[in-house]
Amino acid sequence: MKLHIWYNSDRPPVPDRANAGWDEALALWQQLADSGKIECEVTDAASLSVDQRRDGCFATAAIAAALHHYEVSWLFTRGWSFGEQVPALVVYEREKYGPCHVYPHAEGHRLVTIYDALRQLAAELGLEGGGLIGSTFFYGGRKEQPMPLWDPR
Repeated sequence: MKLHIWYNSDRPPVPDRANAGWDEALALWQQLADSGKIECEVTDAASLSVDQRRDGCFATAAIAAALHHYEVSWLFTRGWSFGEQVPALVVYEREKYGPCHVYPHAEGHRLVTIYDALRQLAAELGLEGGGLIGSTFFYGGRKEQPMPLWDPR
């Protein structure tokens, strides 16, 4: 499994629900990278042009969103803010198959943040700081069971 995070190191993410838990997410990211169980890559959007960010969005986030019917266009404003105002986490199960998940994303009325995804993954790997996903996983008054992010196969 490979995690690829896109964010701008020169400025903090905009205050928005999609960026909730960003500081905690960075701490979990570092813990996952240090564990050696997962390959982690970072792209700093500060060094990218608007066109490069947009191309990155369509090459990664749009593919994963289409696979799982995630809504991401309003989060990344059609590629312009991808990794800039809204950090992005792209998950590759097997890199040769391309991106399989992108965070944050919306599934109907449910918003799943980067922090939610990393916290769940840390729990699945038995790392400290992991845990069940919080209130963002409520939909229509029912609590849904989150899908595992890590397939040990």
